[in-house]
Amino acid sequence: MNQLIVLSQTIVLLVAFSTAMLTPHPSLAFQTDETFDGGQPSWFTLTDESDCMVDSGSWKQNRVVNSKTEVGCEQIEFTATAGSGKKLILAHTVTPSFVIPELQPSVRIRSQRRGVQLHARVVLPHNQLPDGRTMTVVLDGPVSKQQGRFETLTFSGQRSLNQLLQNQLWLLRSKHHREVTLRDAYIDQLWLNIYTGQGPSIVQVENLQLEGVVEASEIAQKQQLKKNQASSIDTIMADGSAIQQVSASSGKSLVVRDGTVILVNDKPFFPRIIEHNGESFEYLKAIGFNTIELKSNATAAELTEARKLGMWLIAPPPASVGVEPIGFEYDPVLAWSVGRELGAKHTSRIRQRIREIRETDSREGRPIFGHSVSHWSQIAQQVDIHSIGLQTIGSSHLLSQYSDWLATRSKAIGSSKPICADVQTEMSLAVLTQTEAIFGQAPPTPIEYQQLKSIATEAIVSGARCLRFRSRNRLDADDPESKLRSLTIEYVNRWLDQIEPWVSGGVVLGKLPVSNNRDVEVTALATDRARLLLVQRPTHHEQFWAGDCPALPVSIVDTDTIHTHRVYHLTDSELAPVSTERTPEGTRIRIEKAPFMMTLVMTQDSNLINRLNDSFGGNGTQSMFEMHLSITQQWLAIEQLLSGQMERLSKDSAGSSRALNDAVTALKSARQMSQQKSLTQAESFLTTADVRLASFRRELQANALGTFQSKTSSPLTMHAALVPLHWVLASQTPKSESSINHLAGGDFEDLGLMKRSGWSNQRIEDQRLRTHVELAPEAAKAGRSGLKLSTSGNIKLVETVPLWVSSPPIRVKARQLVRIHGWVNVPQVIAGSEAGLRIVDSIGGQSLSETIPATEGWQEFALYRNASSDMQFQVNFELTGIGQAMIDEVTVQVIDLPSPNRSAKR
Repeated sequence: MNQLIVLSQTIVLLVAFSTAMLTPHPSLAFQTDETFDGGQPSWFTLTDESDCMVDSGSWKQNRVVNSKTEVGCEQIEFTATAGSGKKLILAHTVTPSFVIPELQPSVRIRSQRRGVQLHARVVLPHNQLPDGRTMTVVLDGPVSKQQGRFETLTFSGQRSLNQLLQNQLWLLRSKHHREVTLRDAYIDQLWLNIYTGQGPSIVQVENLQLEGVVEASEIAQKQQLKKNQASSIDTIMADGSAIQQVSASSGKSLVVRDGTVILVNDKPFFPRIIEHNGESFEYLKAIGFNTIELKSNATAAELTEARKLGMWLIAPPPASVGVEPIGFEYDPVLAWSVGRELGAKHTSRIRQRIREIRETDSREGRPIFGHSVSHWSQIAQQVDIHSIGLQTIGSSHLLSQYSDWLATRSKAIGSSKPICADVQTEMSLAVLTQTEAIFGQAPPTPIEYQQLKSIATEAIVSGARCLRFRSRNRLDADDPESKLRSLTIEYVNRWLDQIEPWVSGGVVLGKLPVSNNRDVEVTALATDRARLLLVQRPTHHEQFWAGDCPALPVSIVDTDTIHTHRVYHLTDSELAPVSTERTPEGTRIRIEKAPFMMTLVMTQDSNLINRLNDSFGGNGTQSMFEMHLSITQQWLAIEQLLSGQMERLSKDSAGSSRALNDAVTALKSARQMSQQKSLTQAESFLTTADVRLASFRRELQANALGTFQSKTSSPLTMHAALVPLHWVLASQTPKSESSINHLAGGDFEDLGLMKRSGWSNQRIEDQRLRTHVELAPEAAKAGRSGLKLSTSGNIKLVETVPLWVSSPPIRVKARQLVRIHGWVNVPQVIAGSEAGLRIVDSIGGQSLSETIPATEGWQEFALYRNASSDMQFQVNFELTGIGQAMIDEVTVQVIDLPSPNRSAKR
């Protein structure tokens, strides 16, 4: 026991001694003062850190003397224009000083308005970024509270530099995914954010002081730091040209990757990408996108337009890549695209293309962007921004588990590169094709705003650093469906813009406990200034309809938040304070009426609060509340049309009628409250209207599903707008379905018959996996045997289907309905893949595949598919991961359908 005490004391002494050796001794400390009497201005603007636009010619910076006190100061006059950012950074070089508890930098300033904030740049000399630069961190200091009077902004007390830096350590480690040391950390610059609002401003700086200085000049001289260049403020333009002019002489990329964070001119950037379909760039920017993905190389006109609007492009490299240099005229290109829907067969071609880009791109290190559908780890090794995703709307993939799907792949490929997640904005093409095959055309099938926001939220909580909005059709088309899709996207983009600081450079902390409801999920994200809580109430049918759960009380406990943080609900019109209680477990947050989704902000940062308060719109643009109101009104009109159709088909129900009437009443109250400027009450009524409209959609689809074994059984039950067509088809289909089974060997009793009929099995060559196919007695639902598929191995993520069995081809004709029926038994959850056993037919394809992770004994399945042309029809049974699945009594029946009134439109 005594030996353990001595050993413990020895360890403590060694730690104390090593700490003393690493920490500069405070007895060496001294004080520095700098006044601004006479001479030339010494504060300089940081173009790359500022996003505020200033009227050209309004900038004046000089040294002046106070006539009353005869004390000199540096004075800056400028006019901030409307619609600009919130940062206008001035920097001042200071004596390199080690960050120790005694160090207290301060600046004495006077401003016409409150809100000037002091910052300090800290250099971490023993930490290097991937591009070779030394790591730095900017610490946020105090904010001025006086108007027209001098006050001193100081890093001290609980907000000392040393304490703030210690608080940053875990964020830095999470952001860079590696160990970060604070040894020999020192400050080299003090910054002032002098933006305090739109209009003219005057800021005076009287004194800059550092107390407790222990010089770090020797170690600072050894660092090869990038120097910030002073520039006149009138070069900071909305189109970002100042950044490109400053950087044009350098061959370094304007865009780099720092761990999973995408940096543009050293600032975190969250690309909101839209697939281009001929729309003007100006239109796409107006609805909230900052990046456009082109299908082919950017033209000179497109590059000019992007530069003018301050937008970024993702595009394939020019045809001359590898032969001629890629010049600085391609600076608007955020990243070079090397392909879509990539897999193993593309790896050698990608490798060659990337080599050609690297050899000829004038911007060294510009990111490579690639979208893959399999073999994620192989593709991720080659690209810098990895684009992946699922089309969940109208499929058997649970939208509420999209974050798990993304996170699993991110972890499997190392979590060291940014993931760009797909966001579906249109109904699956397979569903529309199936509808057209029967009826000649498909009605409008808009995606709900709740679904779109759910997809974006799922992507964010998975840690995605980029969203790629998938789009097949023009967003600026003049039809009502396109206009509603565009408005819905703009509404969600406005919300993404509000939370951009967290999603671009923050850290996903994980789930928080919810004390009174297991069906509520709360994910916390953090920056150094605030926390963001994304609250979801998943119903696990969001891929078909969303938002049908009424508001209810929710109690959340945040164990890590700073007790002085205030909590706000970020609504469509305000930051609404939320009641909290400090408990031994942490901060308890109580929400009396939690909707389907909500966003909570926890902060005490006045600048952040002001920025969010300015984000709701209404000054010359449509406010978020107005957009939401318009979306709900359009959905009411759609559902009223559907109600009339259902009534004519005698398929209306009391539940759906009641839901629609409630929605009409709530929406009327929302409009009245809005006209009276009572937006809080208006939002409450609008939420009620949304819930009741979602309940109407649920009633329609649930009634249509009836006895179907799966929501994906029929494409005509996957969207509320298709349900009337489902009932039309049901009335036209012969009641006595043909009993003829066109699939030979589907009872899995005779191996010889199966071989003669054309059954086959395929498997991938992977030494880590063992696969087996057999007819086994334990796999029999009826008869002597059934089909048993088995895989084994030790792989966390199975990246391509290891084993599948294909039925023989069956000849079907156009205008025939194909019914696939059978039984499956998946005794345990399939490991390494969320899809489990997947049933894929040659008509519906992957989009309409049936995925079965596990079953409780034998489970029936039935799929209905419509042939649009004469074809050979097949069914595949795919075991997508590690485990076993049993299949038996599979049949395929064919039914002739009546001729449609054809008028094709997708």
